Amino acid sequence: MTDIARKLWQARADGTVVQPEEIDPKPTLENSYAIQAEVTRLSGFKTVGFKIGSTSKAAQERLGTTEPGSGPILEPFLYQSPARTRIVPAQMP
Repeated sequence: MTDIARKLWQARADGTVVQPEEIDPKPTLENSYAIQAEVTRLSGFKTVGFKIGSTSKAAQERLGTTEPGSGPILEPFLYQSPARTRIVPAQMP
């Protein structure tokens, strides 16, 4: 799973996207949180909060999940309001 974490962090750092078919084997819910923790560690950034996503049934269906997920907010990605941030086209839905 460390390889997946490295690939995901590198994509974040480069502003690219890892396609689902590039992830093998497919992570389970349990090891997904382990991968997330490794990505956080690889980033070297401080966790300053957490976010919750996929709270609607529609979002869960789109992502193939059955419950909301959570993730850390890393220090350089916490913005004071009002803020303007850059959106990378490759990261658009």
